[in-house]
Formats: sequence, structure tokens, C-alpha cells
Amino acid sequence: MNFLMQRHSYGIAFIFSGLPTVWIIRALAGAPESQMFSITFMIISICLIIYPPNLSKSIAEVFFPPLADSYIKLAPLLFLIPVFIASIWINRANDFGPIYILFTIAFLIAINTVPYERFIFLPQAFLLIAGLGCFIVMIYTIINGVDLEGQRLGAGGTNSPGQVSFMGGTAINTAVFMINNASKTIGSKFKIYAYASVFVGTTVVMLALSRSTLVSLLLCLILALFNTIYFKSIKKNKKNKFFIKQ
Repeated sequence: MNFLMQRHSYGIAFIFSGLPTVWIIRALAGAPESQMFSITFMIISICLIIYPPNLSKSIAEVFFPPLADSYIKLAPLLFLIPVFIASIWINRANDFGPIYILFTIAFLIAINTVPYERFIFLPQAFLLIAGLGCFIVMIYTIINGVDLEGQRLGAGGTNSPGQVSFMGGTAINTAVFMINNASKTIGSKFKIYAYASVFVGTTVVMLALSRSTLVSLLLCLILALFNTIYFKSIKKNKKNKFFIKQ
């Protein structure tokens, strides 16, 4: 499958899990500690998501909602646009609030242009982006000899361990999903990468010490165990079921 079919998923994955990697690239490039560097990469990701044949239709639906085939997908935009206008009126110096809101609007418009069948590559894209990001963060940390005693793992000199922890949790969840649900379709090298991502992702989460991510992973584990026990009990009951012939 060529990249043109997969690029939408990779753009979404990079927006949600690629920021720590961007921060390290910024640090290696010696760029100033500015949010514009991250915003530039996010704009590139939005460009990857957009499916050009549907772009004009998606924009028209925002400005004239009756054109939309589903009002549900417009609900977030109808809320965000007034918020964006209000944020411009009360904008303070060096406040990136309006930019973030505008970015969110652009992101939702971009997603609405993509045919739903192209989102089947999302688990693969999230695993590759998040897993690679975890490897990069750990390598950068080891090479720079960062002392983590009394500190939480960050990326590229930033003080944002929450983003790093979220990336690690994403790597763990998508790796387990791919191993359990797509083991027959992925190659042996990709399966090794998935197992390695679980290990490195767990290391990143533990070093970042984000309670929200740890609680989320615990809930995912509980749901997974419940799901496994539930379906095993169904299979066991089917085997023990007696059929009475009439």
C-alpha cells in the first residue's frame, strides 16, 4: 500500500504523539525555545491529513451547515468558531490561545475531508510514530547524560513530561493492539518492533511519572482482562451446553 493512502493516518498520529520528537529536533537544530517551531510541524501534519477532492466541500459545510450530510461532525466546529472569535477580542500579548483554537478548527476540517476507509491505518501509524518517538527520547536522554534523579523525563529541554508519558502510553496500547489483533498480517520485523515499543514505552511512562497516564493504562489493563475473561467464559459455556434433540 503506498504512502498516499496512509498519509492521513500518519498526519493524525504525528499531531497526537509527535510533539516530543519535534522538541528534540528543535534542540538538535539549536532553534530557539519557541512554539512556532512546533506549530510549523503541526501545519505540515494537517497538510498530510487533507484529502484535496473533499476540501472545498468540507469548508463550505462549516460556513453553510445545511450542506452537511451529518450535523454531528459539525458540532465541535460550531462551538469552536465563536470561541475563536472571542479569543481574538480578548487576546493578550504572547498569547497563543487563538492560534491553538484555529489549529483545532483546521484539524477538524481536515479530518472531515478524509474518506473513513483510509483510517484503517491509524493503529499502525500511531505505533510507528509513538514507538519511534519513545526510542528517540530515550536515546537523546542517554546521549546527553540527563540526570533524572528527583526529576521527570522530558524531551529536548522542555518541562513537559505529560506529553512524553502520553506518547509512551500510546506506544504501549497500539503495540498490544497490533500484536493481539493483527499478528497474522504484520511481518516478523514489525512484530519485533511492537514488542520493543512496549518495553521502551513502559520505560518512558515510568520515568515521566505521569499519574494520569498510569491510571489510564491501569484502566485499559482492567478492561482488557475483563474482555478476555468474558469471552473465555462464553466459549466455555458453549462447550458445556447440552442440546436436547426433539
